[in-house]
Amino acid sequence: MKKTIVYLHGYGSSGLTGTAGYLRQKLPEYDVFTPDIPVDSQEALPFLRKYCKDHHADLVIGTSMGGMYAMQLQDYKRICVNPALRMSELTDIMKVGTHEYFQPTQSGETHYTITEDTILHFKDMEQHLYDGLTDKSRRLCWGFFGDEDDIVNCKDEFMRQFYPNIQTFHGGHRMNNNVLRDVIIPFAKMLLEEEYTDEWGVTYSCYGRILKSVNTDVFTCEEYTIPEGVEVIEGEFWDKDSKLKKIHLPSTLRTMEANTFIHCPIEEIELPEGLKAVGDCMCEGCGELTTVKLPSSLEEIKIGAFNCCIKLREVALPENVSYIEDSAFRYCESLKQVVLPRKLTYISPELFYMSGLEQIDIHDLITEIGYWAFWGCEHLKSLTIPESVTQIGYGIVSAHEGFEGVVCHAPGYHIENDALIDDKRHELLCCWSTQKDYVVPSCVKRIADMGGNEFVETITVHQPVELTTYEVFASDTNLKSIRFLGGVFGYENQNYWNCPKLEKGGLNEDHE
Repeated sequence: MKKTIVYLHGYGSSGLTGTAGYLRQKLPEYDVFTPDIPVDSQEALPFLRKYCKDHHADLVIGTSMGGMYAMQLQDYKRICVNPALRMSELTDIMKVGTHEYFQPTQSGETHYTITEDTILHFKDMEQHLYDGLTDKSRRLCWGFFGDEDDIVNCKDEFMRQFYPNIQTFHGGHRMNNNVLRDVIIPFAKMLLEEEYTDEWGVTYSCYGRILKSVNTDVFTCEEYTIPEGVEVIEGEFWDKDSKLKKIHLPSTLRTMEANTFIHCPIEEIELPEGLKAVGDCMCEGCGELTTVKLPSSLEEIKIGAFNCCIKLREVALPENVSYIEDSAFRYCESLKQVVLPRKLTYISPELFYMSGLEQIDIHDLITEIGYWAFWGCEHLKSLTIPESVTQIGYGIVSAHEGFEGVVCHAPGYHIENDALIDDKRHELLCCWSTQKDYVVPSCVKRIADMGGNEFVETITVHQPVELTTYEVFASDTNLKSIRFLGGVFGYENQNYWNCPKLEKGGLNEDHE
């Protein structure tokens, strides 16, 4: 059984309008019904309710006055194109007297009459346009508005009731076949079939609210616009041959799943207001990305969101951001400065690992710094840890030329011989020494991280120690020997990974 579309014409038109004929021509898989709408609203609205029920309407499409009536048919999916919500105020149209139809009605009538009562009845109906409107019914109604409509302007009123179900098209008050073909018909198909795939292989579902998937064999765009109304992006635009350089996101977007633009060559991205979270690995590996504009509504940046965006130069983090997950700006080699929001209390692991940071202000509301947070930041000049910090992970910095060191005011930690030491665990957390021959402080009983040091050639440990992580000395590229004079125990896997100069016999380990 075919699905049914009921089309409602504008004022002064009839069911024989050319729009109805075009809909039938382009939508042969559906039954398209187009009633003649009575002139008086007192008669028209009850008539249309019965008509849609009798014809088992699956979708109602209305333009101008028909859009106003369609909006009130609350039991149906409906598309309202330039709806004339205030007919009584259209004095150029609502004139008392006898007027000629644009085309005869299906019963052959060529003229209609407007009386004072006709206008009063519209005015009365306009006081009750939204009576009984439920949230469920709101979500079934969409408004399409021409950006050059100089006859009716009810977009703001419609938006107050039905946001975010608003779309704008290029055109005037009266629809032409191009608007029907390119805008209304594709959307109507999606509403009827609950899924629609555009010419680029992008599939939308849930009445246009979800971008469900992207067929990367078909998607070859350099620039793409996700239409208004989309609230959730589930699909991924990633492909090894992706050409996507620019993406336009809808103002209605509220959720993005993982890997949305991973490895795409996009150059800039602006996220809309209302979005609260940047999805997992959203732009990971976007090697051409230089600019990111984040909305004030943003609260969370998820894991690896901008990982390996090597050309990303700056990011202004909104004040509402309270949580940034691991590796969000990892390997952002061009990122020189970031201001941490005051609502952020936790610097997550590897947050700026191997980034281009030159300075960072850790404000006095930060309470925790995760491991490897600033490791490998070879342009970082210094790091000051405030008194508010109560927990510090290992390897938060590494040694490099020009690094002035760490200043630590955090209780329970101290600096000794270019190393940050956890007093409670007697653990050396990181070391930035440029000394050629390094001696581990005598208070140290555990070593977590001394890796990534190109300066040190010998390390001496007089006391017994435990190695507490897997890669304690990894990438000490000029290290020739380590002497554990008091004995060593703990992790062995990759402790000395990428230490090419560590001489055979240069490692003196007495294991317990």
